[in-house]
Formats: sequence, C-alpha cells, structure tokens
Amino acid sequence: MNDNERIENLENEVEKLKVIIKMLKKDAGLLPVKAQTTPEKQPEEFNIENGVLCEYLGNSGEVNIPYGVTRIAKNAFREKKTIKKVNCPDTLTEIGNSSFHNCKSLVVDNFKNVTKIGEKAFYNCKNLHISVPATCEIGNDAFYGCKKVVIRGVNN
Repeated sequence: MNDNERIENLENEVEKLKVIIKMLKKDAGLLPVKAQTTPEKQPEEFNIENGVLCEYLGNSGEVNIPYGVTRIAKNAFREKKTIKKVNCPDTLTEIGNSSFHNCKSLVVDNFKNVTKIGEKAFYNCKNLHISVPATCEIGNDAFYGCKKVVIRGVNN
C-alpha cells in the first residue's frame, strides 16, 4: 500500500468516526434539534407518524427508539415477546395504553422525561425493570401482572 492509499484510508476512517461522534452527541442530547422541512427517512422497523411511534415491526432483542419520537402509541410493541431492552430518546414524553402489553422480560432505559404512562402500558411484563420520574402520571393497571417490577424514581 502506498502513501496515497494510506492517506485515503485514514481520511475514510476519520469520516466514519465523525458520523459516530455526531450520532453519540445526538443521542446524548448535545446537538440542537433542527426544524425539518422534509421528513428524515425512518428506520424500517418502525412506523412513525409526526413523532408518534405507531408500531414496531422488528423482532430484535434490543430496540433503540429513534430520536425525535415523543410518544409511543397504543399497542405499538404489544406481544413483542422477543424484546428484552428498549432504549428511549430524551424526546420521549408519553407511553400509550397497552404499549408494551405482554413483553415478558423487558428492561426500559431512559424514561427521565416521560410525564405519562397509559393504562395497562406494561400489562403482564412479568420481569419489568424501569425508572420513571417521581412526577410521572401513571394510568390504571399500568403495571398489572408485573411480578418482579422494579420502579425507581428519578429526578430530572
């Protein structure tokens, strides 16, 4: 490999690292949210409309909800028993009714900005681990059937 090829390879690696750093900053909330004039292409495993995650179409064990999602709609993850962990963006503020109905071994990360959890949102999530703000409004039977639910209040 000659010097020009090495330089080109290094430049390509630097560009890849820049993209990774930008993604990490975005996930950490360190980048300003830009007004969008055209919708970004959404990941294929999600049906998202106007910031609402309407349906999860994937089957991964770990789900990373895209930045910009503000609400998870009713039944969006219902019966997705393969899901073990859900990573939520800082933009998420509301969990709809029965959103995670019957997701048996669920761990949910980053609910620090969630202000409302709907009725039966985590119905029958038997081993749920979740941290929610102390001021979060929790609907009826939101945790019904959760045998080992661990709820820790978090301060914003």
